Amino acid sequence: MSGNYGFFQNKECQYFPCHKVETDEKDIEDVIERFRFEKSDKRRLMSIMETAYPFLRGEFGYLKLPKDKGFSAIKYDDYVIGAVTLGEGIDELTELYLKYDQVSEAYMLDCFGLKLLSKAYEVMAEAVEAYTKKQVIKLDFLEGDYPTNLMGNILKTLEMESISISEGNMLKPLKSVCLILPLEEPDINNGARRCSIGDICADCSNVNCSIRRMAVTDNKSTALTYGYMRIFGNKTGTFEKNE
Repeated sequence: MSGNYGFFQNKECQYFPCHKVETDEKDIEDVIERFRFEKSDKRRLMSIMETAYPFLRGEFGYLKLPKDKGFSAIKYDDYVIGAVTLGEGIDELTELYLKYDQVSEAYMLDCFGLKLLSKAYEVMAEAVEAYTKKQVIKLDFLEGDYPTNLMGNILKTLEMESISISEGNMLKPLKSVCLILPLEEPDINNGARRCSIGDICADCSNVNCSIRRMAVTDNKSTALTYGYMRIFGNKTGTFEKNE
């Protein structure tokens, strides 16, 4: 594999993405905004974050295939395939919370995990750009007309033993993602630049994504996260903003 980095553990690694996660209140504020928590929940969210930190076993992997060995289903001329996971520890901690009926804590952990995934995407994009000397245009999360077996084929090619896939295309650990990172030559004047998570959401066609960014004043309902459905048992509803 061309690139495979464990993170959240090795603070000396240049790709360590969350070295301020224990004290970065900006991350907590973002979770509050994105998932419609109250500001009074900030202290509890910080406690959940600190509790979760030792359970993280994050890893991402990526590979740039030669043109003659690429996937015919992928529409881009130049791209890298990749995968990200936070590891099984977060799933285990969630189940522990639920075992003792700490439902709110389990949901807060689920939201915090999604935030960490977002940070991991950007760290991987930075690593890909450093490796390829090209610019990541966007992150393609295999939405659209891709064949159902593409996700499994990507994982098989990456040889990431930390992520498994079921017959129904469900990844495990639950906080895991497969994606494609299309590339282009960097701007000569500005050099290579990473795409931001805001740009990712603006370009993405999945308007029902559970972690799609939106203005705080947007009164539209947002799709429930898989974790919310698993924790609260609501498989069809939406989480409405409280006025």
